[in-house]
Amino acid sequence: MTPLLRLSLCAVLLVLAVSSARADQRMFDEWFLRGDTSRAVAHIESGGDPEIRDKEGMTLLHWAAWRGDIRIAQMILVRGVDVDILAPGDITPLMHASHAGHPEMVAFLLSKGANPMLTTDKDFAALHFWALDGHPDTLTHLLDAGSDPLVRANMPNRPGHQFLPLDGVRKHNPHVLDTDPGRRLVRLTYEGTGCEGVIVLASDSPLSILAERTLGKASRWKEIAKLNGLGADKSYQLGDCLKLPVG
Repeated sequence: MTPLLRLSLCAVLLVLAVSSARADQRMFDEWFLRGDTSRAVAHIESGGDPEIRDKEGMTLLHWAAWRGDIRIAQMILVRGVDVDILAPGDITPLMHASHAGHPEMVAFLLSKGANPMLTTDKDFAALHFWALDGHPDTLTHLLDAGSDPLVRANMPNRPGHQFLPLDGVRKHNPHVLDTDPGRRLVRLTYEGTGCEGVIVLASDSPLSILAERTLGKASRWKEIAKLNGLGADKSYQLGDCLKLPVG
């Protein structure tokens, strides 16, 4: 084969590879994200790239986790895709499933070896994602799998303003605290901190910030102050344990 012919053949192969990659991308953007999972499944089963990503860098496994589609997740995993494959920001499929409220998917991913203690680039673990809007059964699965209720995450746009999963639940998903899994989270958090309330962080000043972080409403700072006897004669400091109003 002459050098010119070899070069021409390489160019043809490159064009074919690029065309195949573009076809995969169209499959992901046009089929899967529009809910046409049957065509997505057929494409992968016919040899399509199981690690294809959308424009945001999310994989099929991330989207299957978000939708709670165990059938597609299983199909992807048997093709060798890492159950903890990362999307931008170090987000795992387990984090997506935890946030989306799919306890069956969470249990499935954990059974396949998903690590519940992995964190994003902002130190968010699956428990923090769950706290935003998760299902009580998801909490049970995560805690049973070894999730640490004392893992702290950084508040976006507030350097140093860290919070526990329990803080996130109180703000975003408080009704879960009235369930058995929610009460278990509260108990484990208190046992781990020795504080039956909230530990003051460096960023919890003024008191309205602490109230917003833990109770979801900055206006509730007066209740916290009254309950803990705060005022002219007593102030709170970093590391203090403050009681929180009930309800």
